[in-house]
Amino acid sequence: AARERLVLTRLAPLTDAVPRLLAAEGELTIQSDLGRDRLSVAAHRADIRQRRILAQSAVASILSVQRAAVTAGLAEEPALPAVGLDAQITGRRLDMIAALAHALGAEPPAMDRALVTEAMAVAPAGFVRGDCRAGNAVLDAAGRVRWFDFEDAGRGPGAEDFVRLMNDETWPVPPEEMLDIIAAGLDPRDTDDPSAYIADLRARAVLHAGGRLGRILRRAHREGWQSPADILRRDRLGTHPAMA
Repeated sequence: AARERLVLTRLAPLTDAVPRLLAAEGELTIQSDLGRDRLSVAAHRADIRQRRILAQSAVASILSVQRAAVTAGLAEEPALPAVGLDAQITGRRLDMIAALAHALGAEPPAMDRALVTEAMAVAPAGFVRGDCRAGNAVLDAAGRVRWFDFEDAGRGPGAEDFVRLMNDETWPVPPEEMLDIIAAGLDPRDTDDPSAYIADLRARAVLHAGGRLGRILRRAHREGWQSPADILRRDRLGTHPAMA
């Protein structure tokens, strides 16, 4: 709770894409109401053209939050943990990709683990809002994308937020289309090398997807496949063949 309160206190004066902190006492935190129309649900009822518009709005909103965070000093805030740079997490994701290949009867991809781990640990300073899935965003009355749940916010490469959105099983916009939209939204405030940013994003997305698919297979083995409607309604892991 303390982390989210810190982040919202700094961000809310700079962007309306996040809730305002209204009150806090003990473990209780009260925030302003952003709306009830989850982005994940809105995207599924939209047609292809509307989905692209929603994707563009989501990308613009994420970037606006990240830029506001840099202005607010959150990218250098020592109270926030580093995100997206952990060698152990990278190692687990590489293990999951190999295990997934074996489970599917395929040959695991040949990768230089040390090189991949080193590459993931090198990233420009930035802000990661964390858990940037479509279920953690809503459309307000004006149709703008706004974000809640900043408990996992930290310091690290902003590309991590796009990884979470792209690999969210409830998000229906294809990855390549998302990469085009993200590339179009970047400006010098985000990176001085858009091509390198997108290349890093691709690598992070592949690693994260491997870990995510592993979780889905474990959940399916334990509980069986879930219905898409239930996954959307309850904002659950996308344990359904068409989503995974």
